[in-house]
Amino acid sequence: MPSCRSGQVIAATVIYGLLGYLVASYYPAQRRWFAGGVLGILFFIGFSRADWGLNWPSDLLAGYSLGALWFIFCLTLLRIQWMRQTNGRGQAR
Repeated sequence: MPSCRSGQVIAATVIYGLLGYLVASYYPAQRRWFAGGVLGILFFIGFSRADWGLNWPSDLLAGYSLGALWFIFCLTLLRIQWMRQTNGRGQAR
C-alpha cells in the first residue's frame, strides 16, 4: 500500500544534500561533481522505490519537495550559525 509521501526520500534529500554541501564547501573546485553525485544518488533512490512498487511517482515528488524545503531550512540555520561564529566579518570570535 503506497504512503502519502516517501519518508526515505525526504531523509535522503536532507542528509545527502547537507553532506554534499559540507564536502563541496571544503573542495569548491569539485562542487559540480559533488552536486551531480548527490542528484544521482537521489534519482536512484527514487527510481528504486518506484520500481519496487513501494511508492507512487507522485509520492516521490512530494517527498523530494518536502525534503528540499527541509534541506533549505537546515542549510539556512547552518549558514546563520557560521555567520555567528565568524561575527559576520569572516573572522573567528
